[in-house]
Amino acid sequence: MTFIEEIVLADIVAKQEREILRSWETYTNEARWGWKLIHEDVQNLASGSKVLEVGSGSNILAAQVASTGMDVTAIEPSGQGFSIMNILGERVCQYAIHHGVVFETRNISGEDFIEFEKFDYAYSINVMEHVSEIEKVLDNVLAALKVNATYHFICPNYGFPFEPHFNVPTFLNKHLTDSLLRNYAINRSELSDAAELWNSLNWITVRKLRKWAKGRPNVSMELSKNALNAYILRAASDGVFQDRHPRLTQFAKLVEPVLLTIAKVFPARISPFIDVKITKTN
Repeated sequence: MTFIEEIVLADIVAKQEREILRSWETYTNEARWGWKLIHEDVQNLASGSKVLEVGSGSNILAAQVASTGMDVTAIEPSGQGFSIMNILGERVCQYAIHHGVVFETRNISGEDFIEFEKFDYAYSINVMEHVSEIEKVLDNVLAALKVNATYHFICPNYGFPFEPHFNVPTFLNKHLTDSLLRNYAINRSELSDAAELWNSLNWITVRKLRKWAKGRPNVSMELSKNALNAYILRAASDGVFQDRHPRLTQFAKLVEPVLLTIAKVFPARISPFIDVKITKTN
């Protein structure tokens, strides 16, 4: 290797490390947000309960849950739109092991995950909008839960006309939005894998969830607006989040009391977030 080639290689490595640092700040912030939404669920579990994280990404939240004494299994495929997370996930696992926090990781998708009545609780944060087969993942998670166990997940609701990953409006369905905004959204994104991320979105809605639950007598589904309230407060006070969404947070700061009042009466089916607990009843 020539000296010039070595300089080029060093520059590539440096750029990758800078991207890792930027991603680390983002995903750590997202893990804090996720923990706020599920920590009460985890606190109500018995020590040593078997917990499943569907779509563990950087593994930060899985490590946090495991650090509370839970037996955690974290599943995450090497999927579209999140290549940097493979590096982050490995580093988090190494750090966790070094500090005596152990959890199981599996390189598998929710569509391919097969277990039966094993877990006391399952959760995912901003994952279900990326799965390729929503109903299959829900069926697999349900099968993996013990009776009376719950799957709690939060993700964007595409019944609300806004796409939060790219900060663009949506139009009726993904096909129409694709034709009108796909190139614009991808080209203005700072993500290196923006096209893959866009392609991974499945346009999940509360309506689709209700349709799925209606055909399954062993399912109880409870919608909440806790995530919406937490999001409003986050937009007004979370510095890292504000740097990523400056216009949105400026608006939230100005009208936070009004937004919180509106959130109380806003129908969950058209809330910007799906915050749902699905319980296996028998």
